[in-house]
Amino acid sequence: MEQKQIHIRFNNRNDNDNPLPWRVLTKSDEVDGVLQFTQEFASEVRFFAPVVTSEDQVAAGVFKWHIRSQGFVSWDGDVCYVTEKPRSAELAARA
Repeated sequence: MEQKQIHIRFNNRNDNDNPLPWRVLTKSDEVDGVLQFTQEFASEVRFFAPVVTSEDQVAAGVFKWHIRSQGFVSWDGDVCYVTEKPRSAELAARA
């Protein structure tokens, strides 16, 4: 498992009939200053890693605001976890 850069934004357009409110965008590349993402949807996102806000170019001349984090991503149903360590290590440390 490797760390990933994650960008989160509210799913306000909902043009795909998806009832989940959060877009979970995993950075895959950057081309000419435009971020390339893979996208999933979540009912909630739980962070156990530092976060910052960012304004990012998502298409030529189109900028969006995100909550951004770097960490390990895991899922429990439609809940996304972003952690500083792989989630199994985080859970063991809390036990």
